[in-house]
Amino acid sequence: MSKTAGLERLGGAAFGEIADFLIRTGALVFPFTVGATTYYAAVRTIDGHVIDFGTGPGAVINSALADCNTTGYGETTCMGATYPLEVSVTFPADELILSGLGRATFLDGDALATNEHAIIISGYTDCVVRDLAVQTEDGGGKTCHCVFIEDGADRFKIENLIIVNSDYDGIHIEGTNIVDSEILSGNILDVDHDCINATMDAGNTITWLTIFNVKLTNAGVAAAGALIYLQRANDSLIASNKMITTATTGDVIHALDNARLDIVDNKMNGTVGHAGLPTFMYLWRNTDFLISDNSMFTTMNNGIQILDCDQFTITDNRLRDIELYGISMILPGVNDQVHIEGNFMYNVGG
Repeated sequence: MSKTAGLERLGGAAFGEIADFLIRTGALVFPFTVGATTYYAAVRTIDGHVIDFGTGPGAVINSALADCNTTGYGETTCMGATYPLEVSVTFPADELILSGLGRATFLDGDALATNEHAIIISGYTDCVVRDLAVQTEDGGGKTCHCVFIEDGADRFKIENLIIVNSDYDGIHIEGTNIVDSEILSGNILDVDHDCINATMDAGNTITWLTIFNVKLTNAGVAAAGALIYLQRANDSLIASNKMITTATTGDVIHALDNARLDIVDNKMNGTVGHAGLPTFMYLWRNTDFLISDNSMFTTMNNGIQILDCDQFTITDNRLRDIELYGISMILPGVNDQVHIEGNFMYNVGG
């Protein structure tokens, strides 16, 4: 039998001709109850082989991922249920997929300890998390991210993920160089720090990161968190996202030490009476970036704030009900080769 990307040849013509294929998920994970005890099982879909079962859903999901790597079938699907994680769900190899049935599949990481994260991708490439909901403990005071990605996890994709709560960052990216990755079409409802944070090690970057069509809200405790925080994210795109600040949000987008960053077609709504914060975009020590076609409504701070940046264009943005400056370039500071044109501002102070 030949196996390619989740397809198995069942028979028929020789290579290069028409053949029949079975398309499938490699493993299914689901709960079942015996008496008063809830168990979780992982079953291989092609033959019904029981990969693992037990009372700890995190361990069972990890067994399913490992089996999908061994068999080459690739994808583990968690059926619609709540999975109270006792350990992190950790990707064990390249080219694996963890999926669910949308909001019905809920990985609940409230019980995880500090530095245990709900989902971990560390050093493995071409991994995907999609179509499920996840949380860590709201207000638990721990460093427990919902998704933790690090160290060369190239071409990761996070798609249609719902983050219900997070005890620190919703999606946290760090470590050594990562390239060609995507965060797409999700909903981050509530986090204790940043909704999305990419802070790479000194001398390393995340390159070609795309954040597209994600709804982000309610970041931070006591104005400590940003909706998107990027440091050393080069050649990246933030586009068509919906961002809503609350009384606990810091800056909406905080960008530091990035090159060739495009921020386009995002909608940002602030909170009336949210004194002092947020700044919709705070950019510091960035070079060669574009801010275009964004809508920014209602803040008691600045719309766009620039410090020590060069070679940038700010064009065709809409700013309304901004208490201080629509666009502020902080002095003393070096802001060279600047192009600002065609921005619409209404009811802007300063």
